[in-house]
Amino acid sequence: MKLVPLLIFFLSTSLIALDDKAAKKIEDVYTALLLKDESGESAPDNETALRILTELRINSSNLKSFERSAMWEAWGYLYYINDDYFSAIDAYTRLIEEPGTEKEKKTSTLLTLAQLNYLVENFESGIKFMLQWMSEVDTLAAKHYLLLGQMYFEVQQFDKAKENFRIAAKFDDKLTQKNANDWLQYTENEEIRVTNLALRGKKKDGSYSYMPIYKVMPVYPRRAQERGMEGYVIVAFTITESGTIEDPYVIEGKCRSANNRDGEYNDCSMFNSATIRAALKLKYAPEIVDGKAVAVEDVQHKFSFGIEN
Repeated sequence: MKLVPLLIFFLSTSLIALDDKAAKKIEDVYTALLLKDESGESAPDNETALRILTELRINSSNLKSFERSAMWEAWGYLYYINDDYFSAIDAYTRLIEEPGTEKEKKTSTLLTLAQLNYLVENFESGIKFMLQWMSEVDTLAAKHYLLLGQMYFEVQQFDKAKENFRIAAKFDDKLTQKNANDWLQYTENEEIRVTNLALRGKKKDGSYSYMPIYKVMPVYPRRAQERGMEGYVIVAFTITESGTIEDPYVIEGKCRSANNRDGEYNDCSMFNSATIRAALKLKYAPEIVDGKAVAVEDVQHKFSFGIEN
């Protein structure tokens, strides 16, 4: 239920401040990046833009600060249109760190950085940039409160998420109101779910244990059924930050005849494959430490296989 924000880039529309040589190169970069094909579709000449920007970057120590600012802005746009969001974040961060960057451009770039960090799911940084941008502008729209609320939701700061959704819901647009109210209800439901899970798994130090929320019965191997064999398998695996299973492996596999249940179990592997497949379908509420989900390795689980008489 994510709404991917529209990234708005403050592109260089005026190159008057640059010297003639630098201005011409930056202009050539944008000419290359904004090319369109015969049907009017975007067809950027990335190779030309990359060549010019690489030359500027190699000689960046000879550029003035406001010229480097224009260069980093162009790098950011090049990375963005090629879906390299992490590199775009780096370029735009360098832009706002340049002393010669105009105040208006710095401010607009804060919003760009907030949106890019949202896209790469770096929500805490996104919140930081969003709050800074909101403090520097005079007019805010519902979409800005929605974006901030969604980022708070993702880091499970539900009260702040709901606060922003309520503000967004006060705007006159009916579609926006519905969207904000849907997010508000979704947040309240998620808060209840997380709270209930946390209470059941809370440790003395305030962290929360992982907890199974979805189990499956393994498929009984046909060969074992035909031979009248039953048994068990103990597996270990990693519970990821999202509660899924990775890297399952067998610790112990045992079986015996269903006709001799008083007999001892013997080592066997006939249930191993079915157990691994079932383990990969398990779902957990992840371990929570310092408010963040963490992966847990070498978690053990026992699957039993029995034949009814």
